[in-house]
Amino acid sequence: YGYAGQWYKNKKEPFISNAIRSYYKNCFVKHLLPQFGMQHMKAITAMQLQEFVNGFAGTSKSQINNVIGTLKAIFSSAYAEGLIERDPTVALIRPKASKGNGRRALTQEETQRVLETIRTHPEGLFLAILYYLGVRRGEALGLRWGDFDFAADQVHIQRDIDFTGSTAAEGDLKTDAADRFVPIPAELKQMLLPRRRAPDTYVFHTPSGAPLPQ
Repeated sequence: YGYAGQWYKNKKEPFISNAIRSYYKNCFVKHLLPQFGMQHMKAITAMQLQEFVNGFAGTSKSQINNVIGTLKAIFSSAYAEGLIERDPTVALIRPKASKGNGRRALTQEETQRVLETIRTHPEGLFLAILYYLGVRRGEALGLRWGDFDFAADQVHIQRDIDFTGSTAAEGDLKTDAADRFVPIPAELKQMLLPRRRAPDTYVFHTPSGAPLPQ
């Protein structure tokens, strides 16, 4: 873990968002440390790594890609620096991921329950944003009123909210493709217009105007 920690601190952490930092922390604490602990990199074999990776068979494709990507980045860096004589991750074989993403359309009953909650719950607008725009939670919390173009009936999704402990701050979207324009349905527009505030104000915020914490 000694080199892996240095690699993360010097070559990764300064260039990534808080959300990605949380991913790496989770990967190290939940997977890499329990498996390899303080084992020296030179002693870790390709077969050992393959057995470790095979343990992720049946999980999501993204999780498999993230774990293998992290391993490859660490070992290729160590190899480039001459710390190990070979890179044991070169021939890693990806195990099969789970089929599909498990998503399905809401049933008519579920749709009615969602719409009723939007109508009656004190925080119904937040659920409405998620339901009508199809955005992630962090993307919804990152929305400012200036992102909405009510003349064109579209909203620009261009930021995310990252959480570190009890604090929240603007961060980068997960991918370049996540920066997008989304149509605003008429039902949501009717809910938003009466609450409209200054362009730089978050739609959802603390009393001080800061992004909502976790």
